Amino acid sequence: MRSGSRPTMNPGPTVVSQAGTLDPSPGRRDDDPAAAPGLVSGAATVIVGREAELARLRTLRDAAFAARPGTVLIAGEAGVGKTSVTSAFVAETLAADPRVRIVRGECVPLGGDGLPYAPVVGLLRDLADLFGERELLRRAGAGAPELSWLIPEFGATDRTVDGTRPENRLRLFETILRLVEDAARQPLIIVVEDLHWADESSRHVIDFLVRAVTGVPVLIMISYRIDELTRRHPLRPFLAEIGRVPAVQRIEIGPLTDSAVEELIMASAPGHALRSSHDQQSRTINSVRS
Repeated sequence: MRSGSRPTMNPGPTVVSQAGTLDPSPGRRDDDPAAAPGLVSGAATVIVGREAELARLRTLRDAAFAARPGTVLIAGEAGVGKTSVTSAFVAETLAADPRVRIVRGECVPLGGDGLPYAPVVGLLRDLADLFGERELLRRAGAGAPELSWLIPEFGATDRTVDGTRPENRLRLFETILRLVEDAARQPLIIVVEDLHWADESSRHVIDFLVRAVTGVPVLIMISYRIDELTRRHPLRPFLAEIGRVPAVQRIEIGPLTDSAVEELIMASAPGHALRSSHDQQSRTINSVRS
């Protein structure tokens, strides 16, 4: 991976988190605050109180990987565990099949609207890590100038474009679709985090991919905060429209039950090992690579 690019989803050491999981990353996110101190040895990703959500994700994944691509919207309040559930599911999937590829984009808040194309840039950088930048631009073909317009670090091309023009936007969207389909020669999971912070251009790209990706093994996972959605939030009409697509499903991550909280507390106590009905399906992860 090139210097300065984002790290891939590496489980690393596991941390007991408020979301009902052993957090697969050592850092803390606003969406996943740590609730218990200390690290648990090993790299297993174990879930407490999220078996139903994981079961639904497995069903959607299996359908998507059978060349029936789908999208799952993962909704929940801040701190409830959307990132933990997503990370645990990705780790479990990679443990079962290391051929699976993961690309990730994260929306970034910037004033009243999100940073333009932020999650799209993240996805493209992960694809560049997967293919190599030169190969990515070769695969992009006539759309290479649009990619370089969006990410100047990819280098100059033989054509200068204005990515805000409709014809260039369309070529950019179609190029991203083609690269996604190329990456999906092996099963592919696309993770888009914090959609409530997405700008309009990012929402358009995501909407295009959700509708246009067909016949390849792709699962798109999109998380957002329901407590951020005010009456006039621009994500509301987007969700209403995309929710009409048959291949789009929604999973809401709610608070843990009292019994799950009790199990989590017991798991975080010194001298106790975390056990759940999901233990038998959890695998030890040494590394997660895209």
